[in-house]
Amino acid sequence: MLPRKNSENRKERRYTLRLPLRLTVQDEGSKMFEGVSENISAHGILLQIADHIAEGTNVKLSVSVTSRPYHLATTGTVVRAVQSDSRYVLAVCCHKSPFLIRLG
Repeated sequence: MLPRKNSENRKERRYTLRLPLRLTVQDEGSKMFEGVSENISAHGILLQIADHIAEGTNVKLSVSVTSRPYHLATTGTVVRAVQSDSRYVLAVCCHKSPFLIRLG
C-alpha cells in the first residue's frame, strides 16, 4: 500500500472498496490488465495489478460493482506506481469526474 501523503489536505473522501477492475493502456494499442481497487474517490482511484505501468501513462478503467448490474468507467493518468511484493500499486487521477455508470 502507498504511504499517505498529507492526508489532512485531501479534498475528497476516499471510499475503501475492493472491487475487480479492468485497466486498458491507451498508449499501447489497448493492452488490457485485470486488478482490484483499494480505494476510490470522485477524482481518483488506488488499485493493484500484477504488471508495472509507468507514471504518466493514460489509461481507461472499468470497475465492476459486484452487487449491482453495472460498472464504473473513466479515463485517467497514472500519477504514482509503486511495487509492493509481487504486485504494483497505482494511483490514477481521473480525467472526468465523477465516474460514469454503465450498465452491463
